Amino acid sequence: MTRQEIEAFRARILHTAKEVMADRSNDYATDVDALRNINSCKFLGVEPGVGVLVRMQDKIARLSQLFQGKTLQSERAMDSVVDLINYSILLGAIIEQDKGNE
Repeated sequence: MTRQEIEAFRARILHTAKEVMADRSNDYATDVDALRNINSCKFLGVEPGVGVLVRMQDKIARLSQLFQGKTLQSERAMDSVVDLINYSILLGAIIEQDKGNE
């Protein structure tokens, strides 16, 4: 890929990630607590950052299967990539949130 192609891809995938995050936010969060679903793992004794990392590991394992020649049945590879982008953003938000609680 050329630099221009990479830039165009970056713009497309970030646009997709933004749309997916907005949709999921409507499903799982509130205007007051945008991390509500992520923070709920505290009820299971799991810190939110660890919960996000576990979800990210699930996506990485799924992609690893693809690169080992297996077919993904439940979602497309790019869906996992988009989810990883969004989980990274959520992890960053948790880090920011925790800084404010120190």
